[in-house]
Amino acid sequence: MHVEFQRFGGLSPALMNRAPRYVAELTAEEAAHVRSLIPPDLYALTSSGPPLRGPDAFRYDIVVRDGENEKRLTLSEEDIPASLRPLVTWLGAQRA
Repeated sequence: MHVEFQRFGGLSPALMNRAPRYVAELTAEEAAHVRSLIPPDLYALTSSGPPLRGPDAFRYDIVVRDGENEKRLTLSEEDIPASLRPLVTWLGAQRA
């Protein structure tokens, strides 16, 4: 399994720049854990349009490739469904 994650946006000039992108080929154990975090509707989700809160809102680039299945999304903070939050939280923790 291959994953990519990047958070960008925010009020502070330091946050306006894109943080380093987390890119990883997951181990079998990590992939099993991530699969448990992926909601059933992941492949039906669509990317967000421009953020409604303005240019200071956080946005997330997410890529998940699992075998033949691949999903690429750019979501604004307000458009992340509750079902996807556990995956976003896990991916965010991996960048630290």
